[in-house]
Amino acid sequence: MCSPEHLEELRAICPGAQSMTDGPLRLIHLPGLTLLVDGVGHSVDALLCLTQHQGYMTRLYLSRPFPNKRQNWTVTQLLGRQWHCWSWQGVPASHRPAEILAQHMAALR
Repeated sequence: MCSPEHLEELRAICPGAQSMTDGPLRLIHLPGLTLLVDGVGHSVDALLCLTQHQGYMTRLYLSRPFPNKRQNWTVTQLLGRQWHCWSWQGVPASHRPAEILAQHMAALR
């Protein structure tokens, strides 16, 4: 699970942030997260995965894809819902969750 301090840091970015698990996966649900894509803000639901999954150290799953920004989008079932994610490596789980989120979000700018 995410520490209360780290969860508060995420709530400064997305007020509805909450810790969840799906089997062995440590997740942060980020409802209504604002992503800046090509200079335009988009509101999406997101799941930040803080556990290694599908060959990635961490992942950011979104409620919809942005195929014009990244390649290799896939669809995954987590928490009984479909989520979209792109191929993006190198964001270690050793960072604070807010840093992990910022690094994943930067890939879509």
